[in-house]
Amino acid sequence: MYQNARKQEILSILSKRTYATVSALSKELHASPSSIRRDLTQMETEGLVVRSYGGVELPNAQKHFVPFSSRRHQHSYIKRMMAEKAVTFIESGDVIFLDDSSSAYFVAEKLIGMKDITVVTSSIDVLFLLSQSDIKTYSVGGLIDPENRTCLVGNYAAEMIRSIRADWCIFSVKSLDADGTLSDCVEEGVAVLKNMLAVSKKAMFLCDNSKLGTRSMFVQCMIDDLDVVISDSDLPDFLNTKPEKTQFIQV
Repeated sequence: MYQNARKQEILSILSKRTYATVSALSKELHASPSSIRRDLTQMETEGLVVRSYGGVELPNAQKHFVPFSSRRHQHSYIKRMMAEKAVTFIESGDVIFLDDSSSAYFVAEKLIGMKDITVVTSSIDVLFLLSQSDIKTYSVGGLIDPENRTCLVGNYAAEMIRSIRADWCIFSVKSLDADGTLSDCVEEGVAVLKNMLAVSKKAMFLCDNSKLGTRSMFVQCMIDDLDVVISDSDLPDFLNTKPEKTQFIQV
């Protein structure tokens, strides 16, 4: 395949799934990783794509919200592996906040069958999933976010969250920069998660490789605010500085 044809194929792939790794493009286009990297370097110079850690995305991709129905299928194998590791930290009697991320949804799947735990969530999809189980589940209430239709937000949600003391907040966000900044693109969702983090004893961030080296508009927190980070990547190697208190687990 000639370079111009490969570049068009790369843009077509990114239009469907917003992000792709060099190795995935190499396999899909039957080209060497070095050829793909050369293509991406030229495409970035032309303003067609943005390089990120280990992969590439379309310009401004991190500024836009991706619906849950799409997020649920992106990196699903990795997210399930992270969820399996996440639930090993959960003990009987724990109260757990789950945000509206697809990674948290996979954690909810793994929680089904566990005894004597309580889940509090802002995710309508998690609520529906756990309504079919015996897990005690609370909705944070509030307004359906007009941008993210599967997330509950607003003042009523914030009041509910502040009335609870949780053992864990398990969550994900859209972006992690090398300086340790976690950020996301939906303002109301960031505000809800800030409240969850503030009243949780411990916080766990689930970070697949698509988030690395990217920035979104709204800062969520810093990585040294967190207790556990689970990823499929070597995050201590990616980060400029490794936080001392944060436990990093690679799946």
